[in-house]
Amino acid sequence: MHKFKIISFDTEGLLEAKLPDAKELYARLLQGDLTDRETSELRQIGLPIALPLIPRRMEIAKDYLRQELGAVEVYKIACKHFSYIQPNETFLAALKDPTIQEVDITFGMSAPSVKINMAKALAEALKVNTSIRQIGFWGNSIGDEGVKAIASALKVNNSIQKIDLKNSSIGAEGTNALAEALKVNTSIQDIDLSANAIRDEGMITLAFALKVNTSIQVINLHATNLGVEGAKALADALKINTSIQKINLMGNSIGDEGAKPLADALKVNSSIQEINLSNNDIGDEGAKALAEAIKINNSIQYIGLWQNRIGDEGKKAIADALKVNTSIKINLIENQASTSILGNRALKEFGDRVEL
Repeated sequence: MHKFKIISFDTEGLLEAKLPDAKELYARLLQGDLTDRETSELRQIGLPIALPLIPRRMEIAKDYLRQELGAVEVYKIACKHFSYIQPNETFLAALKDPTIQEVDITFGMSAPSVKINMAKALAEALKVNTSIRQIGFWGNSIGDEGVKAIASALKVNNSIQKIDLKNSSIGAEGTNALAEALKVNTSIQDIDLSANAIRDEGMITLAFALKVNTSIQVINLHATNLGVEGAKALADALKINTSIQKINLMGNSIGDEGAKPLADALKVNSSIQEINLSNNDIGDEGAKALAEAIKINNSIQYIGLWQNRIGDEGKKAIADALKVNTSIKINLIENQASTSILGNRALKEFGDRVEL
């Protein structure tokens, strides 16, 4: 551990202090309040970083000190810095024990501002930690500000493989920050963004990231307020992306006009094995477009279409497609069962490959 000598100021004048380790210096760097005189003093004692600490160089300094301190000390300092919050004991235990690889974070009934600061402190530690493989923030309502802090950590963390952010009050700004992180992150394989207000605007930005990301295999976008434009943007990404194997779009409002571009994407995509389009207001036209894709696509194993409004025409088209594609399974429960008798009859010959 490097030792530092630092000059600090108070109302009485200069106070000279010798630091036993780098902790106080790191905290000062987080606050960004080192004076010119202090940086001059640091330069004289040989801090191995280019000074003065202008913003870009300050980031270099922070990175260096993170390596010196380790994730546990970084987390404790960050907790103190961000409104003096108490460390989350579950997370702290995971940082201390490298054999713990899965952590679910709970912030309880804390005020929104406290939850955000907790997320920021966690993010600082995740920039250093290399043992955690799976982390869950679901239901903590950390909002865009908290998610932006997590996203900044994901730009440098190369160990997290699964992250659960469902019901975290994420909006457009948070989604944009995550999209930027996913453009460079190469470790995340499974991301859950369900029950957030991503909307079409956020999906368009996220789709750009999915065009270049090569690690994500599972993405959950259930109930994220996606409409036609969001579906179109995602479809464009799926024509390029070769890593996603499972995608959940249940509980959105893409309709026939959103199902059609997704069907076009499935004609060329060869990695998706499961796609859930249940409860999306898809009718016969969307079903017929998907049926044409099923005839061509050889990789998809399951399509969820339950709780849509697919009638006889759509079901007959799907039945014709199942004669060509002999491996796929489809869920069509609660799709005009009482009025689409002919369509149901055409599908019954496929047995357990179709749920009606």
